[in-house]
Amino acid sequence: MEEFRKKLKKRVKIFWALIIIFTISYVLLLIFGSDKDYGIRYNGGFFSGIITVSVMNLVKIKKSLKDEKKFKEQYIRENDERLGTIEKEVAKTTFNVTLVVLCMAVIVSNYFNIIVSCTLACVLGIISVIYLGSLIYYNKKM
Repeated sequence: MEEFRKKLKKRVKIFWALIIIFTISYVLLLIFGSDKDYGIRYNGGFFSGIITVSVMNLVKIKKSLKDEKKFKEQYIRENDERLGTIEKEVAKTTFNVTLVVLCMAVIVSNYFNIIVSCTLACVLGIISVIYLGSLIYYNKKM
């Protein structure tokens, strides 16, 4: 349990770092960005989304660190083997469906726009390389 408490305290530091970094980035974007630039709206929304999620997680972790009952509930939730197995199955299924949909999108987009088709093919290639790298890593680790 004490190890889990240290883990949560480490997460608090990470969320504070995210909040600070993305707040500074947002302010710099507002100062140096152009009014006509769509990046301000897009990146501003992205930055504020990251900040909002970080604050919500920070509040949740702080509450669980103060209340022993919530702390135990979070510990059980994160270390439940059944939920871990369900998450692994969901991730496998999602990954396989994503690969199939991307392959179909590459084929269909090839008839409309070659640039879009090449971009999707590159995305598919990068995902495959990441998958193979992870597979090799975990085969050596386990």
